Amino acid sequence: MTVLPAILVVLALGQAPAPEARVREEAAKWLSGPLSHIPEETKLRLVQLAHKTPGGVRALTNETFRGKLYLEVLLNSSREEEHPAGQPAPVVDRIKAVSTLAETRLVPALLDYAATLGDVPNIHGIKLLLIELPANSFIQLYAPLDLINGVRSGTISRQALLDGSVIYINNDVVRLR
Repeated sequence: MTVLPAILVVLALGQAPAPEARVREEAAKWLSGPLSHIPEETKLRLVQLAHKTPGGVRALTNETFRGKLYLEVLLNSSREEEHPAGQPAPVVDRIKAVSTLAETRLVPALLDYAATLGDVPNIHGIKLLLIELPANSFIQLYAPLDLINGVRSGTISRQALLDGSVIYINNDVVRLR
């Protein structure tokens, strides 16, 4: 897996809608380099979506995975996914926890970002990265745009999307049911 350098800009949680100038500045920083070919209006809509994404987004960037370009969305953990500091991590079935998370948060995020991205050439898919789960793990989900759009159009199921995606929990490939 090749990872391209990324500029990370942290968003504050619970922030008021971003002023137009700030959105333009973030779009220029986040969606540059290999993503610079995304139309300007689409970049602005992606940054606006990042500000509205439940739990917040740390950054939008890019990653090359298996030789193909992905829009990467670095999600913040939500309060429900964290456990109190200084206490031992609860014993959690990671696959079950991530399956629930995929259904309630990850797949909806994929659908939102794919709808906003539209049909931009040379972008193969969307990667979601989420850390600080209750199971003290992180998840990376690489979903091809054609599968995400298949769910959006109703031609494939959410399970088919998950089956056709590559999902890692702590660098171990997993299948979600």
